[in-house]
Amino acid sequence: MAYADRRGLEFRPGSAIATLAITGLILAGVAHMAPDTKAEIERILTGYNVPPEKTVQPPPPARVEKPRQLVKAQVPQQGRVVAPISPAEPLAPLSPPDPGPAPAGAGLQKPAELPPVAPAPVLRAARPDPRYAAMLQPEYPSSAIREGLSGAVTVRVLVGIDGRVKQIAPVSSAGDSLLRATTEQALKRWRFLPATRDGKPVEEWLDMTVRFVLPD
Repeated sequence: MAYADRRGLEFRPGSAIATLAITGLILAGVAHMAPDTKAEIERILTGYNVPPEKTVQPPPPARVEKPRQLVKAQVPQQGRVVAPISPAEPLAPLSPPDPGPAPAGAGLQKPAELPPVAPAPVLRAARPDPRYAAMLQPEYPSSAIREGLSGAVTVRVLVGIDGRVKQIAPVSSAGDSLLRATTEQALKRWRFLPATRDGKPVEEWLDMTVRFVLPD
């Protein structure tokens, strides 16, 4: 056991040299790594600008209205009473002047009489006289029978106050020969009851139609 302890305490030159060499390598490595460590430290410590916080503007002070000044009512002088007039009260209308007593007989006048309204006239149209009804149909012209003409003829006649035809105007006709026969018959033989106005005979135009039918 004593021998072992002495070996442990014995100085060994080779071990010391090796220890120094290892220590030198460590120091060299630390010296070599120093710039990177410094750069890393500088990078970490480098700061940046922080924008300042926005300041909140306080609200404007509330507007305080000034109290209205009261106007003192004027006190009338002693011995005078001034009655205020309210604008809401309407003014009383002025009464018309008194015309005085009415003259005698006023208001008793009779109203003006309106002129009488004339009655509407009584009219009655002209019409064939039933006593001459057989003479209304004209004689059938032989030339129209040979030509085979048939049909109606309408004429407008002016009936006079005596019931006779004063004028005649054709309206429509189935043939010239039929129209001539009708015109001659109307001027010579047609008789009418004249038109009247309030019972008095007057002239009037009247349309008349006759028909011509071929015999079998």
